[in-house]
Formats: sequence, structure tokens, C-alpha cells
Amino acid sequence: MTGLDTRQIAEILGPNGPFVAAFDRFELRPGQQQMAAAVAEALAEGQVALIEAGTGTGKSLAYLVPAALFALQHSQRVVISTNTINLQEQLLQKDIPLIQKSFLPQLRARLVKGWGNYLCLLRLHNALQDEMVEPEMRDELAEISRWADQTQEGSLSDLERQPAMWGEICAESDNCLRNDCPFFSRCFLFRDRAKLEEAHLLVVNHYLLFADMAVRRVVGWDTERSVLPAYNYAIIDEAHHLEKVATDLLGDYLSQYSLSRFLGRLHRRRQRASRGILAQVVSLASQWLLENREPTRAEQVLSFIEHSLYPLLAQIEEAVRSSFDATELWLGEQNTRRISSEGEWHTKVGESLLKLDGLLTELNKDLRRLISDAASLLEGEPGVRMELEALSQRGVAMARLAKRLARAEGDDEVFWVERQSSRVRVVAASLDVASAMQEWISNLSAAVLTSATLTIDRSFAYMKSRLGLSEVECKEHIIPSPFDYKDQVLITVPTDIPDPNDPRYPQALTAAVTQFVKASGGRALVLFTSYSMLRYVAGALEPVSEEEGWPLLVQGEQNRSFMLHAFRHRASVLLGTNSFWEGVDVPGEALSCLIITRLPFFVPDEPIVEARLELLRQRGYDPFYNYSLPDAVLKFKQGFGRLIRTGSDRGVVVICDRRIVTRYYGKIFWASLPECQSYQGTVEEIASAIREWL
Repeated sequence: MTGLDTRQIAEILGPNGPFVAAFDRFELRPGQQQMAAAVAEALAEGQVALIEAGTGTGKSLAYLVPAALFALQHSQRVVISTNTINLQEQLLQKDIPLIQKSFLPQLRARLVKGWGNYLCLLRLHNALQDEMVEPEMRDELAEISRWADQTQEGSLSDLERQPAMWGEICAESDNCLRNDCPFFSRCFLFRDRAKLEEAHLLVVNHYLLFADMAVRRVVGWDTERSVLPAYNYAIIDEAHHLEKVATDLLGDYLSQYSLSRFLGRLHRRRQRASRGILAQVVSLASQWLLENREPTRAEQVLSFIEHSLYPLLAQIEEAVRSSFDATELWLGEQNTRRISSEGEWHTKVGESLLKLDGLLTELNKDLRRLISDAASLLEGEPGVRMELEALSQRGVAMARLAKRLARAEGDDEVFWVERQSSRVRVVAASLDVASAMQEWISNLSAAVLTSATLTIDRSFAYMKSRLGLSEVECKEHIIPSPFDYKDQVLITVPTDIPDPNDPRYPQALTAAVTQFVKASGGRALVLFTSYSMLRYVAGALEPVSEEEGWPLLVQGEQNRSFMLHAFRHRASVLLGTNSFWEGVDVPGEALSCLIITRLPFFVPDEPIVEARLELLRQRGYDPFYNYSLPDAVLKFKQGFGRLIRTGSDRGVVVICDRRIVTRYYGKIFWASLPECQSYQGTVEEIASAIREWL
């Protein structure tokens, strides 16, 4: 498919283009034009393109302009996927309106939300008719019903808070009647879906994108029961997150909470009253008896529920308790424990899960029989029948998962138990998502993957191997940042701080950070790789911050948004770990000193990481060179990118890990950074250099 003129695309973003004419302060960026031309070529020629674009390139407009033109010219929907809500908001509230105002007023773009974000009017109706609903819940349902009569959107974002009963009244794809629903003409979800069908650009997040992919892999790529409308073209921003998101979405887990919710939707007792879908069937059958309609059939249904289904559900509840009591004992005091193919898991927990599998399989047979026996009773209640069908299918899926977790076998999967808050869950995850990614890419006409961090030493090889693109023909583009890093950045390495593995390191680091933040007058972001080290340094810095008069913002003590807002508006020191290595955009003097406490190598104690390292070793690869090192370099690049956000920014990077200059792999970290001024010296010498540079 052709038709996009790459020169025309570049001209749109050039000095004589519509943006300059419409906005006096529009910033011209040659890298943006170069990237836009690459995206246009990929869409028009049906390519897979990998584009690393340095900070300041203006990536979003560089892909939105060609995507918008392509969608309009060829009547093709283009999916734009991001990892963060912040970027989604930027696209929808700033960048896309800019394009519409400048030269494409006919462009239509929509944010796609998952099914669970929408109110289901049929489920709300059924809940309002349920006489067993507790009084406080009935008040909440009445409030939601009034809101449903007024809201145009009908989604969670239109509510001030999430109702306690939302899970019982939100839309779900597996129990949706679609056109057969009596509320279809008013349905919030399908009203929104109709607008999606008319949109040229669909803005989604990575989790929704891969939830859609997971459904299509099972049901078929052309299914109408997927999360997203059909699409053939995709642009993935923040693409360095894809492997993690794919791992999460293609994995699965079982928890006592998820099982209890499933059983509760079938039947639960509250203050001697029965609730759930079976209670609704009982109510229908009882009504038929009173009206003398098919009394024998109604009696059969009531007897089957009372003497077969209810006792079976009680058995399943006991099996769930037994399985997770055993799981808790097996986990002990640990928060995470990997399940090995050989060990006591199979005797201590596996047998309980296999029993649960058998009972859930029996439940499915009984639900299928109930649906058949109660067919005439359910003719006027399509929502009840659909709910029973959906719960039957979920029961089958849970039975299969229980068996899979009980056996915990497979060379391409890893299994573990983890504690999240007070809940324990058993997890299965794929070690290699590359094949799933390759399958997804092969079903697209064109795909563009972009980020500021996709290469290691100017090579895409690592990212391609992780995302299943090694055997796919890809167009590769590295677009440098427009910033003059050599003039704007001084990178320093203190040579008198011990290695991070040295027991003297915490104390030496604390003393050094204290000197550095004093030298920069606050205005410093300090990045850590562990909470324990962050807390250690925070404790020592607290009296210093009071003495110097700048606030100390510590991750874990305030929420992220508050911390960043405070950091932007007053000279402060912000201490952050994992989530602060990226997504922090603080232009100007507020962030003048970036302190990286150690090179961000992960600790290989997470089951998925540990298993991936083992798999690489089994295949004859060096796990450090082929996984640990490139992963650390990409995160290091993300951290470095926090400092310079505009062409007028100026600052110092302090790397408090001398391994970057003493170890053989340090040159790979250096090679992945832009050319900057650099300096090595003692802590005192570097503190002096910070004062001088700033």
C-alpha cells in the first residue's frame, strides 16, 4: 500500500509547514522530520520499523502526523499504544488537538478503555431486582442507577470513586448478550465502540493491547469478541516495556481471592439470605411453581440446586481453603518462592490443587446440566443464562489452571508463589514471549516500535531477541537527540567510593550524596536500585535537609504526583527507586544534579528472572552478557535521560559506582550515552566540580 509522500510528511513538520503557521512558538526539529519520514515509509510500505529517538526529538508528533495522514488516506485504523497514562493524556489533550487545529480538522481519535470500565445496564437491572442484596448495597445501587440516567459516558472515569459492587455490574465480554440485550440501544460500551469504529487513531495502553492479543491468540485473530476493534497497523511508543507487559498478560495466576469471587458469583450467603446467580435461578423456579407453570421441571431445578450444586460448592470452598492453607505453609515467611519441578510442592500443595481441579470439572458438568434443565425457565432471562454460561467457562479455565499449577511442569514456563499484601497467589509465566510477539507482528500489515532506549551500543540486537524480531525483517533507525550534551552535561564518577558490594559502601555513599546535594543546593534527583539503601540514605539526609532548608522528598512517604509537583516548584532533593528511573520530566533548574547510586543490575532473585537466566545458560549463552548487562544498560539510559529535558537545561550526572570505569563492561554503559564532558575524582573534587559547573 503506497500513497504517503515522505517528503510531504517532512515538510509538514518543517519551517513552511502548518504547525509553524498556526503556532508562533512551534519548535522545528530535524530529528522529528527524519522520524516522521521513517514512520510514513513503514506504514506505506508495510514494514516493521524500530526507531530509537533521543530525548527532545518530539516522537509523539513524529508518529502521529504520518499515522493520521495514512489513516485518512487509506481508511485504515491505526492503533497507538503507550505504557503510561501520562503519555496517553499528552497525546489526547495536547498533540492530537494540535494536529486537528493545524491542518486535519477531520481527524478522529479515541481513547480505548477495557470492558470493565463500563457499566452494564443489564447487570445493574438484575442487581436491582435481586431481593437478597444487603441494604447498604441497595443504597449504592440506587445511587448508581440515578447516575446511569444522567451520565453520557457510563464509565468509571465519570465517577468520583469506584463502587464496592462495580465488579458485579460492570461489562464483561464473556457474558455479554450484544444485540440480544434488552438494553443494547442504551449500552454505554457499544455506544463507545461505535465511535471507535469511526475513529482513525485508537489510543490504548500496552496492557489493553496485549490483553487483546491474548484473546485473539486463543479465539482467532478475526474474532469480534476481542478487547479492541480490528486493526492492521500499530505504533508502539515506550516499546522498551513490551516484554514485561507481554509476560504479565500471557501469564496466569490462581488466588484464594479470585476463586472466592468466582464462587460468590454463583452463590453466597449473607445474613441467612442467598445471593448470586443460583439464587436468581431459585427465585425464577419458585415463581414458576407459584404460577403452576411446568411445576415438575421447576421442582427438578430446585432439587438439583439444593441437593447437588450447593453441596458441591461447599466442597469446592473447602478445597480452596485447604489448597491455600497448604500454599501458605509451603511459602512460610518468604514473600516469593519458586516452584521447582522436583520437591515437596507436589505432595504438600499439588495434591490439593488436583482435587480442586476435579471438583471444578464436576461443577462445569453440573452447570451445563442446570442450563439444559432450566432452559424454559431462562427463556425470558437471557442475562441469567449468559451469566451461567460465562461462569461455566470460567470454571473450566480455573480447573485447567489448577491442574497446570499443581504439576508445575514445562521447560518454557516458570511457576512461583508470591505474597501481595496479605494475599497469596500461585503464578505461571512464560519464559519466552518472543514467539507470541512474532505471531502478533506477523498478523499486522505494519508496525512501528519506538522509544528513547531501544539500543545497546547502537545495536537493536538485544531488543529484537527479546521481542521475537530476530528473524523478522526490520527497518532500523537511530535518531540522535537535538540537545548539545557536550555543552549541557558533565558526567562525574567518584573514585574513592568503594564498590557497591563492599560493606563500607552504604556509609561512604551517604557521606558522598550529602556533599553532592549540598554542592547543587538541593535540586537533585537521587536514583536507587533498592528501597533499603534509599531508606538508609534518607535517614542520614533528613537532618541535613532541615539544616539546609530544602525539602527531602522520599519515595514511599508521599505519592509520586505530589513528590514531582513539589520537586518542580521548590529546590528539593528527591530520593526514588524503580519507578523514578523513567517518566520523570522536570525541565529547568529544578533538576540540576542527577545522582545514580549504582549501576542498575537487577538482583536475580525474582523467579521469572532467575528462570530466564537458567534458560539462557542451558542454551549455551552467557546470561550476564545476553540478559543482565543489556537490561542494566537500558535502565541506565532511562535514568540518564531524566536530567536534560530541553535545549536550555544544564546539569551534572554523578555515577556513584566506580565499576563503570574499573570493570570491563563499563565501556558498554559509556558507549550507550551521548558524548558529554566527563570527570573522575574524589568526592570532594566532584562536589567542587558540581559547584563550578552549575
